Formats: sequence, C-alpha cells, structure tokens
Amino acid sequence: MVSFNKDKSNGKFWSNQFSGNIEKTHFPFDYYENNYTDNNIASVDFTLSKHISNKIMSICAGSDNNIFAFLVTNVIGLLYRYSGKKESIIGIPINKQLGKERLLNTSLFIRNDITDSMSYKELLVQVRNSIRDVNKNQNYHVRGLLSELGFSTDKQESNLAHVKIMYDNIHFKDYLDNINSSMFFIFKNNDDYIECTVEYDKTLYRSLTIERIISHYIKMIKAAVENILIPLNDISLIEIQEKEQILQVFNDTSVVYDRDKTIQDLFEVQAMKYKDRIAVNYDGMTLTYSELNNKANYIARSLVEKGVTHDDIIAINANKSLEMIIGILAVLKAGAAYLPLDFNYPSQRIQFMLDDCGVKLLLSNFDLDMEYEGIE
Repeated sequence: MVSFNKDKSNGKFWSNQFSGNIEKTHFPFDYYENNYTDNNIASVDFTLSKHISNKIMSICAGSDNNIFAFLVTNVIGLLYRYSGKKESIIGIPINKQLGKERLLNTSLFIRNDITDSMSYKELLVQVRNSIRDVNKNQNYHVRGLLSELGFSTDKQESNLAHVKIMYDNIHFKDYLDNINSSMFFIFKNNDDYIECTVEYDKTLYRSLTIERIISHYIKMIKAAVENILIPLNDISLIEIQEKEQILQVFNDTSVVYDRDKTIQDLFEVQAMKYKDRIAVNYDGMTLTYSELNNKANYIARSLVEKGVTHDDIIAINANKSLEMIIGILAVLKAGAAYLPLDFNYPSQRIQFMLDDCGVKLLLSNFDLDMEYEGIE
C-alpha cells in the first residue's frame, strides 16, 4: 500500500512536469536535414582551467551532485542566451546504480524556466532543485507516460530533449542511450581539472559552431565563478576582437546586384537556382525555395483575382510564422505593399491603422476574434 501511494505521487509529479505546451530547446542548427545514426556523431574535447575548476569545486563544497548541477546550469544559461527561449528541457541520467535491468528509468528530464532578470545563482538553485526532484520521483515509468502523452520513445524519433548532460563521477554513459539528442555534454572531474567531451550530430552542426559554443560556455562559467550573483543577461560572451569582427567584417553586407530588378524578381532567380535548399526556418519547420515560391505564387494569384493592384496596401498578421513570410512575398508578387499588424494591439488602434492606410484586404493565418470595418 505504501508503494502504491509513492507511485501515485511520482506519477502526479511527472504529469505536472510534462503539462502544458512543451517547447523543445536546442542550440541553433547549421543544417536541418537530420538523419540520425550513430555514425553521424562527432566530438570535441575541452578542459576548464585549474582556476575555474577549483572555483567550481569550492562553490559546490566538493559535492559531485552540486558540481553536476553547476555544470548543467551553465548549459541551460547558454541555451537561453543562444535561443532566447526561457524554457528548456534537458536529458540527464539517474545516479549510478547496481543492476540496470531492475531500473524503471535510467534517464530523466528536467524542465526549467528563466526570467529576464534572473541571476546565475537563482538559476543554479532552480536547476539543483529540479535535479533533486526528478531523482526523488524516478520510481515511475516515465517513458510509458511520455508514450501516453503522444511523445515518441523510439531513439530514432525521440527528441524531447535535444541536449543531454552527464557527469562521469556519478553517472553511467549508457544510461542515456535511449535519448536521441543533437548535443551531449560528458563531464569528468580529473583531479584538479574538469574535462568535457561534447558529442554532436554532424548532420546538424559544423565543428566550428561547436567550438564557438564551447568558447562561450567557458566565458559564461568564468563569469559565474567570479560573481555568482551576476544576472544572466549581463554575462558577455564575446571578446572585443570578436565583437569588432561581427560589427565590421561580418556586417559588411554590400553586394553587387541588378538594381533594375525587384526583390521578388531576385527571389525568383534564387528559387530557380537553389530550389531544394532551405529558404526559411521557424520553430523547427522549414520551407525550401521551391516550396516558398509556389505557396507565395498561389496566394499572389488569389490576390490579383480579388482585384489587388500596385496601388493597394494589404494588411498582414505580423505574428512570427512561416505564413508571415509567405504572405509578405505574395503581396510583393501581386505588386502591392504590405502593412504588418500585431493583433495584440487594442482593436480601436488596429481599426485606425487599417482606415488610415486604406486597407481593404487582410491576410492572416488564424481566425480573428472580431471583424474590422471595410476589411475583407
């Protein structure tokens, strides 16, 4: 009877853990044609300096569990800085156990939320508590619950956690074999140094990208050990030389092009030249140049059939989506101009903008809560 109540409470914990809209978080991909196999895995090694390693061990009072929480915090903080997403789900193993065949779970998922003003210490406390809570509730068939909630538990398809992390001193690597991730941080405490191997899917990332992520990981953890109270958004990830390179070299975007052609004409040329390449990506969804061009052409023809001319202004729902890009290109192809609108604005303000611009047609990828006068 005691065991049943424990399982019941564990089940409630995991149901809450996976409730609501789950936003998968990952470091931005270089490529989007992922065909997962073990042969696609590459790795890069790095070592934290003796100074940083000793600082971490001092802050964590030499506790392996606390050190692991610190290293995980730095990954989550860096994910936030890279992706801008405040929520993250990370895969971690349970602590080393004897008799793997008797375990309900060998891997667990921690879910964390970051606020704009959060300090490194606040995130560290949250992550430490998250790790403690999932381990406390590990005696429940988590993968069975995931299956019930509609998440694939097959290694080839499952990517609930794009990032997984382990600490060799307290974890077995094979405990995480059932999580298909795009990046795997494997930490190890080697006397006075903390070492790490970053395994990554080379169908998604270039080696240079991984090296940059590692460089920023080290910069973030260096800032944290010097001032644990530092706000996450105040941590500088780039050196002065790198900043100058970004502003002066990478930002030099001048290019020779045919000034007699419109944007839509230039896009048509690209669509014919690179029809199967990814043209736009949003939230894990992609469109090739050919797909984007065909969808935009279809809507553009519909607009022309409705009488749209080069003197017209078409309103477009400005919420981030693939449809927004399709709509903008379609309006340009129809020869009109577009007016982006945020429908979170008060309805009176939106109506004023529509009237002021003489808009008669509105493109949106969702049903509006109300109708606007004079708008089709």
